[in-house]
Amino acid sequence: MTRRSPVRSPTCSPLPRTEIGRLAAIAAIRTILNFFLTREIEQERAEIERDQKEPLQRTTAC
Repeated sequence: MTRRSPVRSPTCSPLPRTEIGRLAAIAAIRTILNFFLTREIEQERAEIERDQKEPLQRTTAC
């Protein structure tokens, strides 16, 4: 009976430092974008709710 060594998958190889840096930059950019987009969506929802609660004030032209 012979023992086989485990087969290494190419996806298990360590990433070069440049690749890790790129992934970190992408993660940081996505996190920042997500923060600002979430904040903007919350502001828009609050504005929509406020507009729905307050009746539209119409002015009549002379």
